[in-house]
Amino acid sequence: MFFITFARLLKYSTQGFFRNFWLSFVCITTMVLAFVLIDVLGGIGIASNDIVNSVKNKIDVSIYIKNTATDDQIFAIKTEIAGLRGVKSVVYTSKQQALDDFKKRHNDNSLLINSLNELDTNPIGATLIVKADSTNDYSYILEYVSQFQYKDLIEDTNYTDNKLIISKINTFNVTISKGILFVGLFFGFISAITVLNTLRITIYSRRREIEIMRFLGASWSFIKVPFILEAIFYLIAGWILSIGLYYSMLIFLAPYSNVFFSFYQTDIVKLIMPNSINTIIVELVIGLAITVFSSILSIRKYAKV
Repeated sequence: MFFITFARLLKYSTQGFFRNFWLSFVCITTMVLAFVLIDVLGGIGIASNDIVNSVKNKIDVSIYIKNTATDDQIFAIKTEIAGLRGVKSVVYTSKQQALDDFKKRHNDNSLLINSLNELDTNPIGATLIVKADSTNDYSYILEYVSQFQYKDLIEDTNYTDNKLIISKINTFNVTISKGILFVGLFFGFISAITVLNTLRITIYSRRREIEIMRFLGASWSFIKVPFILEAIFYLIAGWILSIGLYYSMLIFLAPYSNVFFSFYQTDIVKLIMPNSINTIIVELVIGLAITVFSSILSIRKYAKV
């Protein structure tokens, strides 16, 4: 009996869906645009997050050791820093290696190179290159280094320059996340309004049919559920079409993105495609919740049953 009743409800909702074709078309188009824009922003978020993480992984802090430090002292400093919380790795660069690297970076400055060659001793000290688990750990590591027992052997660090880069990266990532959330909420609201108005018009156009059903003693569910199912049809149709449109856009943009992001050694589109599945599923679940709630609200307000 339940399945027969449900089949009838499904039949009535399908008839209502196709009865007002242009109204359904407008509602579905709105849904498609909302979903696609959210998907696009989600894709941008995925790409930006990956790029940010890639940049963060390349960031490190160089600790320059004074030239007067002995090998034993440098080893002790390296060992103590490596044991700190949040330290991923510590790479030691010897005095000679630091000098060779300096000469390579300033190879075009013959005056500077000749001046270094004239010196009897190496003026450049050893360097410890510290990589942390997270960019947030660098402040703690450098604060510890500025106070520990070997602080007098530290010449300088390059943390100030990297701190600015890290700050800009974090700000950019937060801005993208807020933008995605705002747009998602905005289009969620637009979709809810669209469903409300669509059902309002549908209910008004079928008011006589509803009155007859009430007169004949139709149950609450038999009158109201088809409208809810009809709204769900709008959502699912818009959702499916948006997936096709979104992935078609990604396939079309794939060759252009590879040229535009040639500096980045990852295929952006191949990165976005599989990682967009979570966004697509979440937007369907949230969309269903908003649609059902909007449908019930609209029916209670306009159906008067």
